[in-house]
Amino acid sequence: MASILVIDDDSGVRGVLKLILERAGHKVYDAGFGREGLDLLAKNPVDLVLVDVEMPGLSGFDVCRSIKSNPLLSSIAVVIMTGRPSDEGKARALAEGALTLLVKPFDRRTLLEGIPLWLQQAGNEQK
Repeated sequence: MASILVIDDDSGVRGVLKLILERAGHKVYDAGFGREGLDLLAKNPVDLVLVDVEMPGLSGFDVCRSIKSNPLLSSIAVVIMTGRPSDEGKARALAEGALTLLVKPFDRRTLLEGIPLWLQQAGNEQK
């Protein structure tokens, strides 16, 4: 199973994602803000980061850019989540190095089926 970092300033979203992912057998870390997530990532390498686009401080785009510009972290799969989808947002997410822009609300099946695909796209086969 994969190790996954969820970064979202909404504690309810983090809690639901953590519950779904842990029940599916994944190891999950969570953070409420971008800087906290990057600090956790420095100590706990993961296979996948799910990050909300709109957060105080560092946005999901900022977090993705930071991960992808760090040679030690750049192979990590990053998926940016948003409740406000737009073509510009998707284009920016891809430009920053994210694999996709996941539109909230999404269902459990979409999330769990996406994980092995995202890991494969990033070259990090699920363990």
